[in-house]
Amino acid sequence: AVTMAMLSAVTVTMVMLSAVAVTMVMLTAVEVTVAMLSAVAVTMVMLSAVAVTMAMLSAVTVTMVMLSAVAVTMVMLTAVEVTVAMLSAVAVTMVMLSAVAV
Repeated sequence: AVTMAMLSAVTVTMVMLSAVAVTMVMLTAVEVTVAMLSAVAVTMVMLSAVAVTMAMLSAVTVTMVMLSAVAVTMVMLTAVEVTVAMLSAVAVTMVMLSAVAV
């Protein structure tokens, strides 16, 4: 009977150890889940970095468009200058014709 009681105690101890082992497995599963969530978080951070890079590239594009507008304005000013020069040449020609007429 004592032996049986001891065996029962051993059996109870084994059951408790099994429960501990199951708990450890569950904790391991939680750790794996946390690790996966961390990986997801890292991925999100990387995607944010990509988004920031895209925003910066958009800013560069906007700057390029503004520079293009400046270039167009410069071309238009050059056209105005050419027109003024032509008008000046016409004025000079008129003065010369007036001198000839005189």
